[in-house]
Amino acid sequence: MKFKITPLFIIYVVALAIPGYYWFKIKMSTSPGPHYDGYWVYGLSIVFAVTFVADLILRFIIKNLKTIWIVEISLIVIAFLIMYFSSK
Repeated sequence: MKFKITPLFIIYVVALAIPGYYWFKIKMSTSPGPHYDGYWVYGLSIVFAVTFVADLILRFIIKNLKTIWIVEISLIVIAFLIMYFSSK
């Protein structure tokens, strides 16, 4: 199987690494009180799951790597535009 790096795979890896960092940060913390970093862990875990599934679906549907890059970058841009304009 050929290993393909795609934009959603990059987001998938980042979304996997950041909750791991916060998990170790929360586990190692000895200060009392609530740790609000846990909300980021849950949110990024959802991003991790969604990008993993979307990347797999697009890899099976689209076979050309250049087309996968174009489709995934456009999906990422649309998602960021929706988040940006819905926050205003």
